[in-house]
Amino acid sequence: MKRVRMTLDEIRAESTYYIETHDKSAGICTLVDVENMGFCKDGVTRWYHFTNDEGQPAVYYKY
Repeated sequence: MKRVRMTLDEIRAESTYYIETHDKSAGICTLVDVENMGFCKDGVTRWYHFTNDEGQPAVYYKY
């Protein structure tokens, strides 16, 4: 199954932690349970794999 690409704002909308705290400084690892992460071929962009609230595999890219 192809991963759904999500933005940080979409992740915050689903995150229980963010809904309770409204902490905009919270990183991706605080907002969701990251299953895997690494760097893209450009050596700068990071990717994070996780499962969203709908049970779909998702990816977030941090530039």
